[in-house]
Amino acid sequence: MNKHDILMVIEKYNLPKNDFVILAGAALVMHGIKDKTKNLDIVVTPQLQQLLLDSCNNSIKCYNKEEKKNIYYIDNILNFSTNLSTIIDNSEYIIINGYKVQTIGSIIKLKKKFNRDKDIKDIQLIENKLLSINSLALAYLGDSVYELYIRQFLIGQGITKVYELQKHAVEYVSAKKQCFYLEKMLSDNFLTDKEKDIVMRARNHKSHASPKNTDIVTYKYATGLEALIGYLYLKGELNRLNNIINYILREG
Repeated sequence: MNKHDILMVIEKYNLPKNDFVILAGAALVMHGIKDKTKNLDIVVTPQLQQLLLDSCNNSIKCYNKEEKKNIYYIDNILNFSTNLSTIIDNSEYIIINGYKVQTIGSIIKLKKKFNRDKDIKDIQLIENKLLSINSLALAYLGDSVYELYIRQFLIGQGITKVYELQKHAVEYVSAKKQCFYLEKMLSDNFLTDKEKDIVMRARNHKSHASPKNTDIVTYKYATGLEALIGYLYLKGELNRLNNIINYILREG
């Protein structure tokens, strides 16, 4: 099943958009990381599960009965259950083509839990895909994520006036400050080898443009930090992202 096929299956069974999340292999297809998958796995609300059981009873098969973790199959195409409802409850999804799709970070977490050969291969596929993203695109995302963290921190410090927020934010979000924080992390060996590779790849990206009043070297180091933040955010490594943000806040 390609992306078009997945959307057609959803339409065929008339699944209400707010009551399910597309999972695993099908989610990777929706993200554009894989071209095809064998079937459509979804986690559903109890209400949708009962609706499907009532309306498709003659074509449903059930597995894992002995573990009381029923997984239902319709026509050997649509697989559904409520077993992973935490994905719905914790909003571990984004909207793609109008439907809820499991986030990349959540997919990785799920596949690490199963740890089958195909899951290990999929995790490597995700890693390769993330590393193939243009460094400036990662930095574009990382810039927004970083600024959100900083704004939340400043408001948490009791600063509520917009002028004051903007004034204090510059202490963290300017290219000069970002360059300083990155150089400090590198000198302290705070980053892993893979994180250093992501930073250096972004820093070495060919670009002759830089903001006014910022030299190209400073700009490139700031871009490296933003690319790293974008990468960690996309991969769902939020604990590590928090560690890096906290390091910056301690140094600020």
